[in-house]
Amino acid sequence: MTDVFTRLTASLADRYRIDRELGAGGMATVYLAHDIKHERDVAIKVLHPDLGAALGGERFLSEIRTTARLQHPHILPLLDSGDAGGLLYYVMPLVTGETLRTRMERERQLPVADAVCIAREVASALDYAHRQGVIHRDIKPENVLLHDGQAIVADFGIALAVQSAGGSRMTQTGLSLGTPQYMSPEQAMGERTIDARSDVYALGAVLYEMLAGDPPFTGGSVQAIVAKVLSERPTALRTLRDTVPPNVEEAVFVALAKLPADRFASAAEFSVILGAAGTRTPAAMTSAARSRSTWSRVMPWIAGAAAGVLIGAGSMNMIRRVPVATPQSPVRFLLTAPDSIELQVVCCGQMFALSPDGRTLVFQGRRISNDSTTPVRDYSLYTRSLGDLTTRAIAGTENATSISFSPDGQQLAFVVGQQLRRVSLADGSPDEVALLPRGFVGGSTWLSKDRLAVAVGTALYEANINSDSAQVLLPSHPTGMQATGLSFVPEGNALMFSYASLEKAPVVQWLPIGSTKPMALMTGATPRYVPEWRKLVVARAGQLIAYPFNPATGDTTGAGVRIADNISMRSPVLAHPEYAVAQNGTLVLGRRARDADRAKVSIVAGNTTTFVTFPGKEVIIDHPRFSPNGRQLVVQSLDVTNIRSMYIWNVDRGVPQKVSNELDAVLPTWNSRGDSILFRVVKTGVFMIVSADGRGQARELPKPEGLYTAQDFSVAGPWMAIEGRQSPEAPSNDILVFNRDSGGRVRPFAATRAEELDPAISPDGRWLAYTSDETGRNEVYVSPFPDPTGKYRVSNAGGRLPVWSGDGKTISFDDQAGGFTALPFSPNATPPTFGQPRVLFRRPFVRAWTISPDGTRLLFVDTVRLLQLLGLEVVLNLQPGTPSPN
Repeated sequence: MTDVFTRLTASLADRYRIDRELGAGGMATVYLAHDIKHERDVAIKVLHPDLGAALGGERFLSEIRTTARLQHPHILPLLDSGDAGGLLYYVMPLVTGETLRTRMERERQLPVADAVCIAREVASALDYAHRQGVIHRDIKPENVLLHDGQAIVADFGIALAVQSAGGSRMTQTGLSLGTPQYMSPEQAMGERTIDARSDVYALGAVLYEMLAGDPPFTGGSVQAIVAKVLSERPTALRTLRDTVPPNVEEAVFVALAKLPADRFASAAEFSVILGAAGTRTPAAMTSAARSRSTWSRVMPWIAGAAAGVLIGAGSMNMIRRVPVATPQSPVRFLLTAPDSIELQVVCCGQMFALSPDGRTLVFQGRRISNDSTTPVRDYSLYTRSLGDLTTRAIAGTENATSISFSPDGQQLAFVVGQQLRRVSLADGSPDEVALLPRGFVGGSTWLSKDRLAVAVGTALYEANINSDSAQVLLPSHPTGMQATGLSFVPEGNALMFSYASLEKAPVVQWLPIGSTKPMALMTGATPRYVPEWRKLVVARAGQLIAYPFNPATGDTTGAGVRIADNISMRSPVLAHPEYAVAQNGTLVLGRRARDADRAKVSIVAGNTTTFVTFPGKEVIIDHPRFSPNGRQLVVQSLDVTNIRSMYIWNVDRGVPQKVSNELDAVLPTWNSRGDSILFRVVKTGVFMIVSADGRGQARELPKPEGLYTAQDFSVAGPWMAIEGRQSPEAPSNDILVFNRDSGGRVRPFAATRAEELDPAISPDGRWLAYTSDETGRNEVYVSPFPDPTGKYRVSNAGGRLPVWSGDGKTISFDDQAGGFTALPFSPNATPPTFGQPRVLFRRPFVRAWTISPDGTRLLFVDTVRLLQLLGLEVVLNLQPGTPSPN
């Protein structure tokens, strides 16, 4: 007997006689037992001990008691619950029969009448529970019992009780609440607050499977299934089984709508429509009836249709043939830059833009240099009329980002550094509008001819071209969500943008001007309202989706339609998806080579360059770090499913291998001995350490109190130098210091107004090299560590990303001129002295780099392919009522 069985039997001996184990699942094990007092057989579910320990008994039992009041003929009641020697359990009647899963495994596809009947009985249970304020959260065939010809729903409210009791500790158990095949999009995205429409979606998925034989979405992994749930439309039921009535199919697809607002508002509405469908009554739904009042409009619709037939018959002699305009077919062509210019998508916010009338395009690009020793690093903005072959550089727009057109299309706003500027496209030179606060700029938009809004960090700001300051429009998001993809909707006097973070996918927001409470609309990035279509366009999971939209209220009014595929996005969080759309519906899409999303990792040793290919679907390689002996390399990766991992690469053998099973591991860094790797887990924010040989489990390190976010860190013994922020209100990142042995709070490394980044502790732990913008541009400095009693400048013409040699006598850095420079360092002199700089290598647009401790191998992640576009695909005359051909 197992330890759990023994403990349970001993603890409940006076109340229940435990007979045997019936089965086990992800959260609990089920035992057959006999209720001694009431002389009846029961089923006792016992939470797995590690889950029970993470939840805490008192809170879980308090939560689960709220479900005990549910009394309904199609709900399996809760008889008892408690804590048996540390084991959390709850008791239910023992139901004879089978689960819906068992029947489906035997029959695969159920008769239509049976499937509809089961779905309506489950819907009846759901509607009752929802009216009591209880959401099931895990409707699936395993939780539907078939007893005496009726469906009974089990485990009502258990998932909610587990999540409510566990709170943030749920991340420590590794347990995912819900089943991917039946999760609504909002539940799959991890939204904590979900409503009855999430259960309606799950029931729709179960009914789909009863009819089709498979769930709406399947895949080889949880990530693959979730990706389909968020972005794809299920195969039509009648394609798989032509005996399914059309009205049943349509009811299922309303229940499976991506947006909660497009589903039935209640399980009762779903049941009413299925009742009409099950009896094969006249079509109960129209293509427009996809709102919460659908079922209440069924009979008026039928009556109206009948009246329409009579009127038509009586008026036939009055009908004239009126010519009907045939919509023009979409026209698609690829726009390329002249041979002397490379199309670039560097950063940030809107990276190419269309004028409101759709006639003028502005994009980022850089001139190609034929001299490989002095590559051109800067890029500028270029403009081109879609009716012209001439491309023209816009003077004074070097390194411009966050492009937006004025309402009349005559001016362009953009950002350089922290300066918001504007320029007349006809003949002007740029003027500074306002100096923006420090932080990542996620986009700009015009509110009127003289007012602009800009997303900076987690806040929105308003600037007037007649003043020189920016005022807060929307305060910083309390959880540090990044604001990006800003646009203005004049009809509603409102802004749209996206909130996103490393932990969550972007969510579109609606913010009336003057309000400080944005309203979430749907998952997606870079919303754009198109007046010509009266639709809202949103980028999601590599696609563009167009939704019917009310621009006065911000409400979507129907299901979305896919209008484009393969939309690239440079960063899952910060960058703008590569598309632009004008008010008249002209669409421009960035197009890349097939493998352009794969970063190229290069190792340079003397005159030899080696290219490293990583296995699987890794597309972004970042944060390379050599081990202290230079024999191994650790990097972080991001794959096509947005999962982060760590790889150790043996330099001599050249075979990358995964280090840890920790998902979302970032910032891998060697300890001083080179036998372990420290890293940070994105979702929890904790630092962990794991053996470099892959043996043993990763363990959590002491938490740096007062650390809000971290972007990089360096270690030396117990000391950590962390690039991050102490609060969401902090205007920018700075270097914070923490001692793991003494614990306590992080403290600023230096009390300066400058932004300080890229910490690198010397091998002996006595010095810290870092990047600072004290002079107005990034330069590399060095200071004593851990107390900065001095600050000594290393670079003189720009620099970032410093790296130490193994003996601590050389500091190398990205020199901001398209290459890498090494500088001898004498730490024992007072003050320390520097030798003559030496250029190591020239290569523009490098995101990450490092050099081996002995200085013989230089590694960099080449971002040129990540930035270059093959061209800009222009689409004219697109009608978003049907999917766009691709």
